[in-house]
Amino acid sequence: MINQLLSIRWYLGMIVWLVLAGNMPVSASSIDLPINSLSMTVGQSHINLMNNMKAMIEKRDNGMTRISIGVEDKKQDIEMLIQADMPSWDGISPQYVQSQTDSIMFMLKHEKGTVFVIPAIRFAKDSGRQYVHRVRLSNNTVKFQKRSPDWTRMTKAQRLATGRGVIRNQGMEGSSFFVKIEPVVKNGLVRAIVGTFSGMSSMGKNRYQKGDFVNIMDGKFNIEVNQHASIK
Repeated sequence: MINQLLSIRWYLGMIVWLVLAGNMPVSASSIDLPINSLSMTVGQSHINLMNNMKAMIEKRDNGMTRISIGVEDKKQDIEMLIQADMPSWDGISPQYVQSQTDSIMFMLKHEKGTVFVIPAIRFAKDSGRQYVHRVRLSNNTVKFQKRSPDWTRMTKAQRLATGRGVIRNQGMEGSSFFVKIEPVVKNGLVRAIVGTFSGMSSMGKNRYQKGDFVNIMDGKFNIEVNQHASIK
C-alpha cells in the first residue's frame, strides 16, 4: 500500500512538473527584476528577497560545472539554496536542469517550515567492476565470462524504462524541481545569472519530517555572479 501511495505521488509530481514546464517562460532574459533580487510563491506564501544573495559558477574536479545560488534574509528568517551540476556547459548558452534526471538541490527554510528537494531518481555510476556471467554457446556447452552490467551500455531513457542502473530515493517520490539559468555575459565573463524555477515538494518542520505537498511557483531571479563567494 505504501509503495502504491509513493507511486501515485511520483506520477502526480510528474504531471505537475509537465504542466509547470509547459508554462515556463521561453526566455529568462525577459525577467523584469532588479539586480540581486529573487521572488517566488511557495504554497500560499509570496516571498520577495533582495540584496542578501550570492551566485557562484565553478568547475568541479569531475568535469561538472556547478551553479550555486544562496540567499539569507535574517529579517524575514529565510534561507534558500539552489545548487545544480551540469555535465557540459559552454558558459554562454541557457541551461535547463530538472530533478527527474539531473543533479540538483533546492532548500528553503522560512517561517512556515522547510522545503527540500533532491532528485527522486539517480543514475548509478559505472565503477568499472565486472561480474561473472554464465554463457551458453551454440554447441550447448557452457563457459563463464566477465562482463560489465548491461546498464552501462544503456542511455538514460533506457535505464529509466527498465529500472536498471537506477537508484530511487523514496523520500523524494512525488517531488519535482526545475530551473532555467541564463548567463549575462560582458567582456567574455559571466557577470550575472537570470532564470526561472518551479516545482513541488512536501513541507515540514525540517528536511527529514515531511508534511503536506506544496507548489513552488513563479520563481525568478537576477543575481550577480561572485566567483569568490562562500555559500553554505
